[in-house]
Amino acid sequence: MPTGPEVNNDFNRNQRLSMQGIASEIGAATATSGTATLSDLMGKVTTDASSAAADATYTLTLTNTKVAAGDMAFASVTLSSGTAAGVAVKDVLCGSETLTIVLVNTDADTAWSSAAFIISYMVIKGL
Repeated sequence: MPTGPEVNNDFNRNQRLSMQGIASEIGAATATSGTATLSDLMGKVTTDASSAAADATYTLTLTNTKVAAGDMAFASVTLSSGTAAGVAVKDVLCGSETLTIVLVNTDADTAWSSAAFIISYMVIKGL
């Protein structure tokens, strides 16, 4: 494991790159059939209206040329329109130029009815 100046240089380089991404790359997109394209390190995607049974999932596949398999991503979700008793982010997966975000209906008894969501995400570049 490296020690000394090279560790600090890698950390500082990554921190500068991350801060540049946060400051300059915030985008928005609208999904169609569970897919969207948005090549920004931070963004908001409005999903298409969907219905899902209790405990079912909705998967958003985001094509993003700035995402790599070694990156970390975080996401949050809010209801935009329709009816959803409960929703949560189940998984956030970084792939080669792809960010996959899975939502889950957390209500065991109530289905989503024409629910659209706003998914906010942030990608932190891997070293």
